Amino acid sequence: MIFTITTLTKMIAHINTAPQKKSQSHRLNDQIAAKEKELTRIARYKQSLYQDWKDGEITQFANELRKINEYIEINTTDTAAAG
Repeated sequence: MIFTITTLTKMIAHINTAPQKKSQSHRLNDQIAAKEKELTRIARYKQSLYQDWKDGEITQFANELRKINEYIEINTTDTAAAG
């Protein structure tokens, strides 16, 4: 009986000194926190894009891309006709 008590006491001491493993709920809480942080970051990007659109910067950039595309198409067509 004393042997069993001593063994149990040693086991309890070992359990108390062992490093605590993360339970699944801790991992899930960490994942939730990471997703909330990502959501906040995406919300800031959306707000920034909206502000750029509202200020006309995105429209201006799209117009510049359209002009570049037209220039490339014209030069590609001229090169193909010459070849």
